[in-house]
Amino acid sequence: MLAKEIGLAGALLALVITACFVRYSYGKIGGYTGDTLGAACELVEVTPLLAAVIYYHQG
Repeated sequence: MLAKEIGLAGALLALVITACFVRYSYGKIGGYTGDTLGAACELVEVTPLLAAVIYYHQG
């Protein structure tokens, strides 16, 4: 059951981070490019991992 909770939290956090990055990209350069899409993919990959590390580190 714990793995499902961590997965859900990681997915929601990745969604929030991606939304913030999209807003930043549109504000900074007025749209998106292939580089910004690649950066968004990397953010989506690493965010759940960081969420799990933080969760397990808290004890």
